[in-house]
Amino acid sequence: VLGGCVLKLLGVTRAGAGHSRREMSVGCFKTLTLLLSLGTTASSSYPGEKGDGGTGSWTLTDDQMEVLISLLHTTITDDPDQYSNATMVALLRSILTRKFLSPSLYSLMDTILRLSVQSQIASVRRQSNQLFLQFVVEYPLGEKVLKQHLEQIVSNCQYEYESGRLSSINLLGTVIKKLPPVLLERYQNLFFLPCVLQLVNDDSASCREAVQEECLAWIIKRVTGTSLESIKEYISVWLLEEAPRQQQEGRDTSLKRTAVQLLGILIDARPDCLAKGNSAGIWGRGVAGGVKGLHEGLMK
Repeated sequence: VLGGCVLKLLGVTRAGAGHSRREMSVGCFKTLTLLLSLGTTASSSYPGEKGDGGTGSWTLTDDQMEVLISLLHTTITDDPDQYSNATMVALLRSILTRKFLSPSLYSLMDTILRLSVQSQIASVRRQSNQLFLQFVVEYPLGEKVLKQHLEQIVSNCQYEYESGRLSSINLLGTVIKKLPPVLLERYQNLFFLPCVLQLVNDDSASCREAVQEECLAWIIKRVTGTSLESIKEYISVWLLEEAPRQQQEGRDTSLKRTAVQLLGILIDARPDCLAKGNSAGIWGRGVAGGVKGLHEGLMK
């Protein structure tokens, strides 16, 4: 009951204007955040006080959640400055903690992901990244939906402006760090090759450094087995097999340089790959020979 009254009041305040309207909205956001937090604990804290609506008497019904998400989406779209308000961010976190599923929530999160790239306010980009990370890592998303979101994060790393690219790279790096190992293994190729291309082609030193340290290094640190072997195979092919043909055709050596960079990342992140006395050591000695040949070719 209380949740419905607060939602009605919030709807009325949106029709107003000025400082008082904003203060009233903030008060509504705080109340709704409290109600959502109570809704996650009321059944255990008050086992004998279900009332006529059980836990629902403390929190919001699904229909009320839909109204709330719609109001939040409209507020974020029409008044981005209010989105930077800590109270609204806390409310969004409470909604995500509840793991409420609906198309309207997916639409809201699409808008938040867009703001993480396109907003000109650094704090908005940062908090959007945090919210979307919580959504991607903690929500019970289906494989198709999760892959679509991950593809969009990777695509955003190519954004026109440096600030947006850097924000997306940081989000991607955090996703790589937080994804469960089984999911990281599954989507490794979705991350690895685009990051390598970004390392080669991005004209921003800050973006290249972030890709190397926040994305590629953490992929190499976390993957194992066949996923790690595939990365080593890429390095071998680019360094040992592709290099001679490129030299013969007089092409640029950027791919070979990138292979050397990746080898450096691999050595720092996974020194066991160069351990002596096993197949990893043999691979390492072979790659070392390729590096020596590259250096001699560049010195000519």
